[in-house]
Amino acid sequence: MFKYGIIFIFISSNYVYASDGNHILREVDSFRLPDGSVRVETEVKLYRNDKFDKERHYTVYIKPPRRSLVLMKSPMEVGQKLLMLGEKFWLLTADSQRPLRITSSQKLLGEASTGDIANMTWSEDYTGGITAEVACPEFPTTLSNIEFHVSTKFSSCMQLNLKGNVESLTYSDITLYVDKNTKFPVKAELFVNSGKKLRMHGI
Repeated sequence: MFKYGIIFIFISSNYVYASDGNHILREVDSFRLPDGSVRVETEVKLYRNDKFDKERHYTVYIKPPRRSLVLMKSPMEVGQKLLMLGEKFWLLTADSQRPLRITSSQKLLGEASTGDIANMTWSEDYTGGITAEVACPEFPTTLSNIEFHVSTKFSSCMQLNLKGNVESLTYSDITLYVDKNTKFPVKAELFVNSGKKLRMHGI
């Protein structure tokens, strides 16, 4: 099955239901990837101060559980390949005969890492629950020309606090905002192990 994915990187009284949170994560993942083996054409676009800076293109072959092959398509990266097997990552360059062992946090463009490209599901790697129902974050104007499968006019969102359960994850914690009706992922606040927060919008 073929799917087209886009990753956008931007530089710039509580209640918890864990079982509901895990179910919602599976619904969120259905927007990002179908079940089973899949090929994903991915664009990574970097914006600085809400202005487009640069982009990269990747073809990603994914096969459960946690196996991915990434082919880099942009002129400055063409010929490079990334392999993920479980929690291990390797990079093969065009002029090297031996793969180089790397980590999931190895940067590709801006704040986008190898883990962002090779692993595109949350339900397998994170656990958590609903902590609040809030007004949905404003959908970024930079995504206004992208065609999504659902309306991007959101009003009420569920906030989920997620904790990683795999050591090699790029992000140890995620605060996820999901549209209450469609379960579309509106915004994710991503935290690395150092506690630094990044911001990612869209699927």
